[in-house]
Amino acid sequence: GTNPMGPSPRDIAQWTWTSIGSGAKRVIFWLLNPRMQGNESNEWALLDFQQQPSERLKKAAEIANIIRSNRDDFANARPVISPITVIISPQTLLMQERKQDNSSALDAVRALAHQKAAMACYNALMQQGIAVQLKLNTEYDWETKDSNQIVILADVRCLTMQDIHGIETFVRNGNKVIATGLTGLFDENEKSWVVNREFPLDKAFGGSYKEIFMKPGEFKIQLDEYKNALPAQLWYTQILPGTGKVVGKYDDQAIAVRNNYGKGSVLWVPSMVGIGGWVNSLIPLASLLKKETESGIKKLPFHFYDYHENCFMRTLKTSHGYITVIVNGNNATEKIRIISSKPAKSALLYGQGWNAPLNLLTIGSNETAVIKWE
Repeated sequence: GTNPMGPSPRDIAQWTWTSIGSGAKRVIFWLLNPRMQGNESNEWALLDFQQQPSERLKKAAEIANIIRSNRDDFANARPVISPITVIISPQTLLMQERKQDNSSALDAVRALAHQKAAMACYNALMQQGIAVQLKLNTEYDWETKDSNQIVILADVRCLTMQDIHGIETFVRNGNKVIATGLTGLFDENEKSWVVNREFPLDKAFGGSYKEIFMKPGEFKIQLDEYKNALPAQLWYTQILPGTGKVVGKYDDQAIAVRNNYGKGSVLWVPSMVGIGGWVNSLIPLASLLKKETESGIKKLPFHFYDYHENCFMRTLKTSHGYITVIVNGNNATEKIRIISSKPAKSALLYGQGWNAPLNLLTIGSNETAVIKWE
């Protein structure tokens, strides 16, 4: 093929199980037969040249048999809905696409900066086995009646007035916002919210933008409540504090505030810590997000005890309990301890290396494990 890639049986297992763990009811495989003509020879086919099952098809059949043998569990299984959501803003992506600097090596000024910052937060939590939702700003229910919901606004530079009213309502009703990067700097017409008008989120965020400084390349900022400094890139923002408590300074100026608003709260760190984590280590950001989303994590049935890079977990709720799908995307074996919100009997449905008494999974490189909990 033009971009050679031959899925192994391990890949087939990982793709199939993660699709099921995400709620898919059908998985379509490309391709059953080898193509007679085209860019692909046989690397994607489920049958060999003799029209016999390949190792890929045998792996798919093995998974199908497991599901068939546990049909009562899988028939009504649904993904566990996380109270933690990372927001994606199409308006921000469009602005960054139009204004990007292709000559720069810095992600902060290139297209997809917002998407990379958001994915840094998503990965930082997922690699701790913490389930996270991804939603568009226009799709999120800002008036949700569920309590202790958490939203992460990672470098969402464009916010409409409708978004702003939604965020204020969300926090006032008893939920939490974690805002990073240049969130809320512009409206949907790319006009500044802070030049010649008051920052409309000053009451919810507990302060306003004071000034944005460029610091070429990469650097670190320190928050008072955290041991590990956060990598950042290109810009750091000084805050003019209002009702918010200053929880971080740089050059003796406020760069992070924590604010209570209504029944909820906001942590505002308007520096590029998402991009900093994306291009450097996610571990400091992961530590911060785990602590800041603690109330949401308590609602989840399972998460990892530690941070495991390139590992993640999907969880299904069944009629009798749960099914978890764990993937190790590393080149080395990982020992993953799973924290359960309440004691449960467990059994391995697929894979190997599960120590049920210790809730400890020893999982090989690029391997997938599926565990049933009752």
